[in-house]
Order: sequence, then C-alpha cells, then structure tokens
Amino acid sequence: DESPGVKFTDADLIGLPLRLTISRRSLERGGVEFRSRRTGETTIVGQEESVMRARKAIESMAEDIGRSVIAVEYRRPAG
Repeated sequence: DESPGVKFTDADLIGLPLRLTISRRSLERGGVEFRSRRTGETTIVGQEESVMRARKAIESMAEDIGRSVIAVEYRRPAG
C-alpha cells in the first residue's frame, strides 16, 4: 500500500543495484526508466534496450563478484 517514492527509497536503502521503472510518464518519454545504483545515472531507454542494458549490468556485476572471490582450500584437521 506504499507509494512508489517510498518503495524507491526502500530499494536504495537495501542496495538494489538496478531499478527499472515502467510508468505512464516513462512511456510518454519513450520507454523505461533505467537507474544504476553504481553510477547514480537515471535514463529513459526503449523497452528492448532496457532488457539488454539490464543483462549487461548483471553480467558485469557477476564478473565483479567473480574477481573478488578468493579460493580457499579446506583441510580437515588431523585427528
């Protein structure tokens, strides 16, 4: 029952990396509102482009996570 503004604030507070908003206003402006938490940039992109940009952003985040993971070998204690 919350307003969109409250939901957007909640999304920012919990750290959602991407926000795609489809609204009457965004559609009148040409598509989907695409917001990247990383850059803080908000742009209006076409519907198909928004899907491609979201996939690319998710792939980039997955690569970043992969680079930050450290392999650790577990050895069972003797005895």
